[in-house]
Amino acid sequence: MALSNSNPLYGYIVGSGIATSPTTQLLRVPASCTASNFRVTTSGFPGGGGGSATNTVSLINGAGTSLLSCDVNGTSTSCNSSGSASLGTTDLVQISVNGGQHNNSIFYITFTCQP
Repeated sequence: MALSNSNPLYGYIVGSGIATSPTTQLLRVPASCTASNFRVTTSGFPGGGGGSATNTVSLINGAGTSLLSCDVNGTSTSCNSSGSASLGTTDLVQISVNGGQHNNSIFYITFTCQP
């Protein structure tokens, strides 16, 4: 997902694209599972490399509640979460990037979902 401003943005889990509304990019979970190993890497320094800006990247549910998240600050290009979250077959999820500056960085987000 390529981002170019500092407003909260929401992206597809499969494919590409962004939106400013948390209800337009939802993916239905195909089977009950436990999401874990949430990891984010970026194409550059999304916070501008100055160390003061922080981008919180989250896997969120359809209600906008963060399930897994980590922070990428101005001097780093990656983060990860050691937590886990249970997902059911009726759950809807998406990715949210909020805060800091995005500086046209591309965010690569991965996580596993084990039954």
